[in-house]
Amino acid sequence: MKRKFFLGTFLSILISTVSFAQNDLGKEYFYVKEYDAAKQIFEQQTTAEAYYYLGEIALANGDQATAKSNFEKGLAANPEFVLNNVGLGKLILKSDPKEAENVFSAAIKKNKKDVEVLVTIANAYFENGMKDKADKMLADARKAKKDSPYPYIAAGDMLFAEKDINKAASQYGQAIHFAPKSIIAYIRSAQLYDSTVAGRATAIDDLNRGIEARPDFLPTYKYLGNLYYLSGNYAKTIETYNKYSELGGEPTTSEIANLSGAYYFTKQYDEAKKLLTQGLSKYPNDFFMNRVLMYVYTDTQDYESAVSTGDKFFSVDVPKNANYLFYDYMKYGTSLGKLKRGTEAVAQFHKALALSEKDGEVNHDLYKELAQASSNAGEAGEGALFYKKYIELTNSNDVRDYFDMGRYYYASGVAVMAGLRDTTKVTPPAVVEKGMQDLKEADVTFAKVIELEPTNIFGYLYRARANSAMDPTSENGLAKPYYSQLEEMISKNNAESGEFNNRAELAEAYYYLSVYSYQQYDKAKTPENKALVKLYSEKLLAVDPTNPTAIQLVEYFK
Repeated sequence: MKRKFFLGTFLSILISTVSFAQNDLGKEYFYVKEYDAAKQIFEQQTTAEAYYYLGEIALANGDQATAKSNFEKGLAANPEFVLNNVGLGKLILKSDPKEAENVFSAAIKKNKKDVEVLVTIANAYFENGMKDKADKMLADARKAKKDSPYPYIAAGDMLFAEKDINKAASQYGQAIHFAPKSIIAYIRSAQLYDSTVAGRATAIDDLNRGIEARPDFLPTYKYLGNLYYLSGNYAKTIETYNKYSELGGEPTTSEIANLSGAYYFTKQYDEAKKLLTQGLSKYPNDFFMNRVLMYVYTDTQDYESAVSTGDKFFSVDVPKNANYLFYDYMKYGTSLGKLKRGTEAVAQFHKALALSEKDGEVNHDLYKELAQASSNAGEAGEGALFYKKYIELTNSNDVRDYFDMGRYYYASGVAVMAGLRDTTKVTPPAVVEKGMQDLKEADVTFAKVIELEPTNIFGYLYRARANSAMDPTSENGLAKPYYSQLEEMISKNNAESGEFNNRAELAEAYYYLSVYSYQQYDKAKTPENKALVKLYSEKLLAVDPTNPTAIQLVEYFK
């Protein structure tokens, strides 16, 4: 019998200990504002303490009716647990202050040295705008137990609410001094500093100290992972969130989005896709997860998937704590452009640019993206202007940038010149003038390419083409100097390398020079012009044996 009694007593003590431990954990969750986690713990019980905290959680969520019901259930479960009285008093503090004061006085009378009761009353006063009374009650709480962290945590919370960061930090520091393992103090201090970008390093330090003190408290890892993500330390983000999961933490949509974002920024695209696919299977309309997945697909060149994800992303509701970023439109526009949906891409880049300018942080790459998208949409002239803006803003001296801008000017001008060949349509003079102006801009731009990289044959090639387009009948020989330089450069390079490279470009140069020389011969019939026709047509035939013009000219001048 004694054995059975001992065992029964032991089990009773064990169950009681587990219950107290759970309650302590639930209270910690409550004080760091992890209300859902706290609620899960307290909903498993029917104790007066559990009902009190369920009432406070309901109040925090703005549900006074449920709060009142829980406080009353708590009193029914144990009339001696006075925190439920205090909760009910708080509900009537504004409507019936005299009765509320009587409730508080009765609670204090029963528990003069109970710090939790005194701090709870102090919070009731503060939440109802009675700061002086709250301060007095906290002073009484400190006197009741000098080394309790709770009066200092409550004082810190009040100062935090008043945005007095320095004084709030001092109070949290005092709480940690008296209770070095108070995870509540570490986390509230971190949340205080997290309210400013400059304070994130201090917040991270607080949370790491908190983990040293209480390595089993899961929310700390979640907060720390979030801060590492916001600070751009993606390796630490991944490490911390994974530790959180290993310890049994259930990631919310926010953690999934942050962790996948960290994988994205460290180019671990497969990990990001795997995580996002799992997350979106449960939360298909999550704004942040759809955003990151669109980014991942764009950067991995899966443009079809990027566009379909982008369609989804821009159709879901935008959370209150979020806005569209210019990168959202930029990534979406990039994928649309790659799928040759140029007009739609241009529209997205314009949105990105407008948002970027509004935020005062213009992303210069947007102008380059707009240039390409505009060109793909058949607006090469507009594309050239965007590229010009990009070069001006970045002071670029990159030969590739000038070459691409020149190609857009060239494409715009050539399109106008090609239109002139259709005699069934009338091209307005202003359009013709604009086309010629674009070709002149192309010429100037390719001249810059040659200046930046004198050995680049494509600078000469496109300068020759731009001048040829301005002189479509070759009457003025505008392209002759550049085709001559192109021919010299390619011939020299081939002689030095012992290889026959750039055959097509060489054939183009010989073709122009043959035709131009023939036109000059046709005018004056000089031996010099005849010799040049013969020279260039034979060279053209050597490079392109089936070229009909070369065959004709060689035969004619035998």
